[in-house]
Amino acid sequence: MSENLRITKLHGIQIADTRVDDLIKNMNNGGGNNPGVTSEKFEELVAVTPTDIAFDENGKLILKHDSNVITKQTPLDLGEIKGPVIVVDVEARETATNGQLTESQLATLQKSNMNMVMFNHEVYTLMDKGHTEGFLTYTHVGIENDLIYIKTFTITVENRTWVLNIRSVPEMSYDADTKTLTITE
Repeated sequence: MSENLRITKLHGIQIADTRVDDLIKNMNNGGGNNPGVTSEKFEELVAVTPTDIAFDENGKLILKHDSNVITKQTPLDLGEIKGPVIVVDVEARETATNGQLTESQLATLQKSNMNMVMFNHEVYTLMDKGHTEGFLTYTHVGIENDLIYIKTFTITVENRTWVLNIRSVPEMSYDADTKTLTITE
């Protein structure tokens, strides 16, 4: 007898922590809560029970069973979220503040708003797509030596060039009694 355990839903009945072989034996004997369900029908139902989620070639969400696409389904379009998130690694000197992407890198970034830039071991996420037409701006916020930095990685789409801008956030303190915000540069 198999020791495999499965959790599935069959005709609206939750079957959990049940040995599949025992369940099939019970169904073949007409017992249990599912009289008349044959082992063939049960195996057919198990074969279309989703075990994996993936994205198809068009970036739509699909269901799979043991790496096989379930045939009777309509792929789900998630709108702006297309396919898996891809991190584009931009290689340049650690001190570089500008450069140029390859055509492939830019195409990958434009494929989904969820894709990110990795530069100098820091991840930049898209914040302003088309805020200024022709530019993509990715942002990273980090802390170094107790100072907060906002870094923007701006790409000019037309020529694939990028510029890194780094701004530190000044120290601020707020006095609740006087309602005064003090900024120290």
